[in-house]
Amino acid sequence: MASLLNDWLTRLGDSHVWPYVGLFGLAFGASLLVGLVNGIPVPSAHDEFAYLLAADTFASGRLANPTHLLWPFFETFHVIHEPSYVAKYPPAQGLVLGFGQWISGTPILGAWLTAGLLAAVTYWMALGWIPRPWALLAALLSTIQLAGPSYWAQSYWGGNMAAIGGALVLGAAPRIVRSPSPGVGVAAGAGLTLLALSRPFEGLLTATAMAGFVWLRMGRSDSAGWSACFRRAVPAAAVVLLAGGTWLGFYNQRTVGDPLKLPYQVHEETYSMSSLKPWKTVEAPPAYRHRVLAQFHHMEKEGRARTQTPGMIVKQAPLKAGAMGIFFLGFFGLPALVGLPGAMKEDKGLVVLAATGGLVLLASMWTIAFAHYLAPVAPLLYVLLAASVASLAGRSVQSRTARWTLNLVAMLFVGVVGLRLAFTFVPVSEETFGVQRARVADSLADRPGRDLVFVQYTRAHTVHNEWVYNAADIDGSEVVWARDMGPDANRELLRYYPDRRPWLLLVGHEDQMVEPDQAEPVRLMDYPAAALAGVVE
Repeated sequence: MASLLNDWLTRLGDSHVWPYVGLFGLAFGASLLVGLVNGIPVPSAHDEFAYLLAADTFASGRLANPTHLLWPFFETFHVIHEPSYVAKYPPAQGLVLGFGQWISGTPILGAWLTAGLLAAVTYWMALGWIPRPWALLAALLSTIQLAGPSYWAQSYWGGNMAAIGGALVLGAAPRIVRSPSPGVGVAAGAGLTLLALSRPFEGLLTATAMAGFVWLRMGRSDSAGWSACFRRAVPAAAVVLLAGGTWLGFYNQRTVGDPLKLPYQVHEETYSMSSLKPWKTVEAPPAYRHRVLAQFHHMEKEGRARTQTPGMIVKQAPLKAGAMGIFFLGFFGLPALVGLPGAMKEDKGLVVLAATGGLVLLASMWTIAFAHYLAPVAPLLYVLLAASVASLAGRSVQSRTARWTLNLVAMLFVGVVGLRLAFTFVPVSEETFGVQRARVADSLADRPGRDLVFVQYTRAHTVHNEWVYNAADIDGSEVVWARDMGPDANRELLRYYPDRRPWLLLVGHEDQMVEPDQAEPVRLMDYPAAALAGVVE
């Protein structure tokens, strides 16, 4: 079986072009198929709505939106309104979603395209570390886990852009040591730029580890030497980095008025009760205009205080690491890692990859909650997995244990892939919050005229289900979502929108909480006539 796998991968990998084309087509096609069969994904999480705001902004040809005259009605999570109306997140994910919206009207197309690009770039990265057949296996394994039904391809949170940036940096490092060239320099610069535009913290750790690898290896006899590196690769990397840094500074200037300050920092200063940095405290909590914002940030503060203690970090580390391992490697991948020590004995460079992944994982333990936090090092996991399988395959001729392990991995692989395919297309019977909000929005959009919806929550409402998100052009939207600030305050917004039909949306249980993403009872009714008194003068 091992020889058959090796022969098959060798034949597929012999071409220098078709593996890239095939991997891109496979990952993009699988993601497209899942999206078409199950329907275009509907946003549900706070972050997704914020990324869609960024996408709509970029698709409209703008870097930032002007502050709305009555912006307090539209305050929501992960969005700033002053000095401009933008999402807080770095711009990479919004750019690709905006590209998808611009060319097709569907932002998710951007996620599908980057799923394909990630598969191809992972193959290129793996070629820098392991032989061609096993590099192809690494890319195929990454496609199976990260494309198709993965939330990286079927939601608006993302992970692909940071992973592409990480793959470019991880793939450029060994090539800079062995055979530096302008093309490798461009790849390194592009990777560093993408990391800065997507996940700066984890990206910095990944880049630092690769810089250390280059520094240590450059003194070896088999390296090209520093002179060749600075002549052939560094100038191209510097040009790309300069262009990317200039654009990011321009983006920051347009959004927050400071080229060295990110919208994320402005948001934290404006709304957060706690700091992402455990050693820093917030002097005084902000004065919130809306109860739900105070509830959310209080919950965030409590969560950080509870999970960022040394004891809790140590206690939760195995659970978090296990969850990340299952997401990236799957149940079939974890047993295959038994061959990794043998692979690292044969190639000391793989030790660097393992150490880099461990560094980012450990450094992220105090905040890590989702797989896209580790996106910059995701491609190296598949290189390590493929190298481990290669080691098992090489030892299977002499070792019965290695042969049985390889067969077990193969059977688990087939079984897990089959189950993923089966469950991917099973319809969900329970209506989720995202589906509920989309249904209400569609019903309003189908009515003649334009609408203004005041959203009112009960005290039992879960803050995870947020209705108040708007497009980049609030005034031009078919439906405007606003917070109910009371009859007197609401009159100002009603006067501002005299041509819109006003509604009141009541959300939430009166006496019980619900789990995140579950739909809550909602009642959409005409805005009370008594409250409209005095609006039209």
